[in-house]
Amino acid sequence: MFTACPKCRTVYAIEAAQLRSGRGDAICGHCKITFSTFKHLTDSLEDALSSTSNPSLQLPTLTAENAVAAGIPPPAGQPISQSKENRGFPPETGFYPLPETPLAPPPVYWKIGVAALTGLLLFQLIYFEGERWAQNAYLRPIMESLCKGLGCDLPPYRKVTEIQVVDHSFFPARNPGEGYELHLAMINHAPSSQPYPPLRISFTALDGTLIGRRVLKPREYLQDSSPPLMPSQRMLFVQIEFAAPRRALGGYQVELLN
Repeated sequence: MFTACPKCRTVYAIEAAQLRSGRGDAICGHCKITFSTFKHLTDSLEDALSSTSNPSLQLPTLTAENAVAAGIPPPAGQPISQSKENRGFPPETGFYPLPETPLAPPPVYWKIGVAALTGLLLFQLIYFEGERWAQNAYLRPIMESLCKGLGCDLPPYRKVTEIQVVDHSFFPARNPGEGYELHLAMINHAPSSQPYPPLRISFTALDGTLIGRRVLKPREYLQDSSPPLMPSQRMLFVQIEFAAPRRALGGYQVELLN
């Protein structure tokens, strides 16, 4: 393919790879103007020569190294023609590269899109992993802060191993024949409030044989004034009454269930 400078009418040979690399713009090596090669592009040398009154018989061949980026004028106050040492290739090639274009900052909608995707990722993590992370004593404060901003609710913190029975006693009721009373003192060592645990009470005979067992739900041993969750670092006192077993009572055991 061939093209011609619209000012000095010099004809140049040009290849498709050079057109793509330079995006169709070039600098004439004779008159130093920037022009679009597409406006004067032909497939034959005869057509290119017939379109100009001042053809160049020695046609320079363009290469990818001296193709020109599109739409960038040469720097103001600087001549386009420079020495071989400064430009890195001989001036007889006729084409010189334009200065590089500085990278523009990302558009505002890119920043908005990144922020939206980040928020969506956080929401998905909380939705799918929130229940497991909410049971982690170190991650729970972070999860609570995130849920305040996203408007979500965390499941209650639940870790029965952090509830301790610090004292208990089992003795006959004040009125003879009314059975027995169990007094418990429990404390929640967890950093957050958590649901009250079910209590399993086992009774054994004097020889260690199991003679009775009962599981008490929280509503069966709590008072009406008790908080909805077991507060952190606060002692809880429980009093439970049991009917007297048929066999002589030899011992008992208290267990906290999940």
